[in-house]
Amino acid sequence: MKSIPSWTPNAISVTRLALVPVWIAIAEEIRAHRLGGSSASTLILPGLLLVLGLSDILDGFLARRYGLTSRLGERLDAAADKLAQGAFVGYLAFRGPPVWTSIPVEFAILVIGRDVVLAAGFIALRICSHSVDTTHRLHGKVSSVVLFFVVLAVVADMPGVVVRFLVGASAVAIVVSSAGYAVQGVRRPPSNRAHDAGVVQP
Repeated sequence: MKSIPSWTPNAISVTRLALVPVWIAIAEEIRAHRLGGSSASTLILPGLLLVLGLSDILDGFLARRYGLTSRLGERLDAAADKLAQGAFVGYLAFRGPPVWTSIPVEFAILVIGRDVVLAAGFIALRICSHSVDTTHRLHGKVSSVVLFFVVLAVVADMPGVVVRFLVGASAVAIVVSSAGYAVQGVRRPPSNRAHDAGVVQP
């Protein structure tokens, strides 16, 4: 079996992290043009978002395919996901209108607040048990995918009714996923709770 450099998946995750501020900067430029009455490309933000989504799939595939999974890689992947989700949803909620369909501020608070709680839980578990598994569960992956389509629908200028439907579906997915992880954590024996991915990765 041909191999690849062991650092490849982690490099992709780091690139994803670096692309988040690039996406925000481009969004600001487009926003300024539209508010000034000038036309601006409607493809670059959705295109970059798709690149981020596909690279997320790619780094996970490469890590599993070539046996390159690692604790650092899992944490970089989780950090890239959470930074992108919080930054994009927060930006569109507070800076999107009137250029893009409004995302409710309450929804942004739900997304960002969930990540703050997860970060606090991660730190607490690290202090108490020194080991935390950050592997995704299926319901967590579903939650992330629906949230991805919320951002995509907004920056692709899809009708407001589509955006509102996806926001509602995403909110439900986030609550259900977070509750599922919490239940898993409570039901695990104390010695295993540190290894429950759900505590840190909805």
